Amino acid sequence: MKHEINVPALGKIIIIAPTQTGKSLILSRIERMLREGFKAQTVSKTLDAERRSNNLDNPAQWELDAVAGTIWELEEINLPGRSSTSTGGAT
Repeated sequence: MKHEINVPALGKIIIIAPTQTGKSLILSRIERMLREGFKAQTVSKTLDAERRSNNLDNPAQWELDAVAGTIWELEEINLPGRSSTSTGGAT
């Protein structure tokens, strides 16, 4: 039996929060996890700009406190992806 699954060509992670809540710090941690944990490629103009003025690998205590003091709602939204065919599974 053949199964078609959608494999995304591109995923996008957007952090939406007020100023000074640690958005760049969170993006940096997500980027590291994707690169090191999954060997994924990442692109971020936001982080490139942020790294020119801040050390995201060694955040200040107030930055860590800002992230800890914010409630983060996590949501996943499915989009159409590229098709991939596999065989196997139930008949």
